[in-house]
Amino acid sequence: MKKILGTLLILTNIVIFSGCILNEDEKFNPVALKIESTDLTQTTRDEYTIPAGGGQLTVYSTEEKNPFCFVNWLEVNGIECYLDSVENDLYNDRADYSYDWGEIIISSATLPVKNNITIRPNLSEKERKIRIGFNCFRYDYRILDIIQLSNESRP
Repeated sequence: MKKILGTLLILTNIVIFSGCILNEDEKFNPVALKIESTDLTQTTRDEYTIPAGGGQLTVYSTEEKNPFCFVNWLEVNGIECYLDSVENDLYNDRADYSYDWGEIIISSATLPVKNNITIRPNLSEKERKIRIGFNCFRYDYRILDIIQLSNESRP
């Protein structure tokens, strides 16, 4: 009887733990994005520069399976910024976020979701590094780095 219970316990543990997948085993998929801007210059796949005078860009997913790709994370000069909840949120087809360095308007009125980003002039003598994280469903993501030139480097 003890042998049967022991065997049953071992088989139960094998069945239970064989179905567990650690997060470390999950694959993160970089989502394909379309970036519309006349102010950006691409330096690498995910890094861009923008003049000290600022500019605008619109970012959205080009993947049919991921039309709901929107900004969910920001970092400016190494400091994480939070998308504070706003009265007019995505349930109303639009969310507006404003910061010292710029503004983000996320519009879900039509698909794919459009992320309209305005970067204000950089008046400091140092470059400004803006990292923007875009998230879709599950593990589909993309982080863009935008280096804004300093006021000193203006032509």
